[in-house]
Amino acid sequence: MIRFRLIFMYRGENMVYFLLTGLVWMLLLGRNPLFMLIHLRFKASYLLIGSLGIQIYLAFYTLRTGETIPFLLEGAFVALLVCFALNRKKAGIPLIGLGCSMNLVALFSNGGKMPVSSEALRQAGLEHLTDYSLASRHSGMGENSFAWLGDWIPFLTPVGTNYVLSPGDLVVGIGLILFMLGMSKRRTVIE
Repeated sequence: MIRFRLIFMYRGENMVYFLLTGLVWMLLLGRNPLFMLIHLRFKASYLLIGSLGIQIYLAFYTLRTGETIPFLLEGAFVALLVCFALNRKKAGIPLIGLGCSMNLVALFSNGGKMPVSSEALRQAGLEHLTDYSLASRHSGMGENSFAWLGDWIPFLTPVGTNYVLSPGDLVVGIGLILFMLGMSKRRTVIE
């Protein structure tokens, strides 16, 4: 279970809470969430799908071999940024791109791995995840001028699936909520 948790450490799972927040907000505003799914169109969507696929592959590869592939993760983030730039007129996408850029700067400034605060892991009850040898994309937080862009914000959930987020993750999450709201339309009442 710990190994599986390390694969998705701080990525993907925590966005579920932003998705749920966006969904609840859409419903409270009387918007139809299905409209968003039906009318979702992205330019160069293969970049988005390919980037996410590369990130999942890297996680499993590192878990299996204990090695990382230099610059592949950064390349996946660059592909995401290109996709977001092509779709920048959609609601929330500029914020998602900004958050992704912040995470990319953190990666570049830390040798290709996201710096993570041990104190934040402790506060989130995740001290067992401080063995970064099994993590394809994380390392301990060092001293550099971009350390504040790393994962240092404890995110505690009511169900105990706690995380540690970066400022970029928060910006991506807010952008995701705005994207969901911008893509949904008000329900029409049939009389």
